[in-house]
Amino acid sequence: MNISVISVMIVILGISAFFSVLKICSWNASGLIFSVPPPHRSFSS
Repeated sequence: MNISVISVMIVILGISAFFSVLKICSWNASGLIFSVPPPHRSFSS
């Protein structure tokens, strides 16, 4: 019982960490995509 509960907790922690890493990667990718064409220059020009 205890071993199965610990394994379930490890799996849940691993999934949550995986999704948090995916969110960070997606934020970095969107930041790079938006920073390549600077919107300030396009609006000012």
